[in-house]
Amino acid sequence: MSNLEALLLGIVQGISEFLPISSSGHLVLVRYHLGWGASLPLYVGIATNTGTLIAVLIALWQDVLHAFQGLGYGHSKLYQRQQQITLDSQRLDAQVPSVQVDMSSATNTDVVGGDNINQSDTDGKPSKQESWRLVLLVLLGSLPTALIGLGLEPFFERLGTPVLTSLALILTGVVVWFVPKTGTKTHVADISWWDALLVGTVQGLAVMPGISRAGVTIAYLLWRGVDSTLAARVSFLMYLVVSFGVTL
Repeated sequence: MSNLEALLLGIVQGISEFLPISSSGHLVLVRYHLGWGASLPLYVGIATNTGTLIAVLIALWQDVLHAFQGLGYGHSKLYQRQQQITLDSQRLDAQVPSVQVDMSSATNTDVVGGDNINQSDTDGKPSKQESWRLVLLVLLGSLPTALIGLGLEPFFERLGTPVLTSLALILTGVVVWFVPKTGTKTHVADISWWDALLVGTVQGLAVMPGISRAGVTIAYLLWRGVDSTLAARVSFLMYLVVSFGVTL
């Protein structure tokens, strides 16, 4: 690959990745129309993906920081709950009368981030509970993406011809055209675990060149009534997990 080809493909990736227009599809078509080949080599995909990963980390560093804070919060809550269960078990084994333990601070909904979570701190930043639930949603959604990507990637790569890629781009355009502009669900607690699994499945199908990952994931969340800002946050955080796995 020449320096000019690498530069041009990097520019195309940088422009198209943050728009719902499929960066991989445009890379395939650019290479084809410039006579550089009809398919996208694996090393090109990894290189452009790594560059995008760094860019997303820089752009969403606050969301990533909140996610790690939420992860730490969730770990501490799980540890506290385990310690409480162990203590209660020891009391029962010793047959020592004890007062009833208040578990309200370590309920299931508190540990996983249920509907009773405090949505934001007083300064407007997401609470640790909200960030913890967001981490769980992103990780849960990444499971079907990984299964589809690992299991069906060779099949989808065979579909990455210029003609099929063009048809997939048209399909992406139709999906984006008819998607609602925004929704009413503005909090992480409004997104169900089932939604996380389904949006992860949709993201897995975007391994086919021409299907925009950001486009279809954000579109699904918007159709489910999620606010456009929150939908974009969830979509790109899910991308970080998958992109990091691809880079490894």
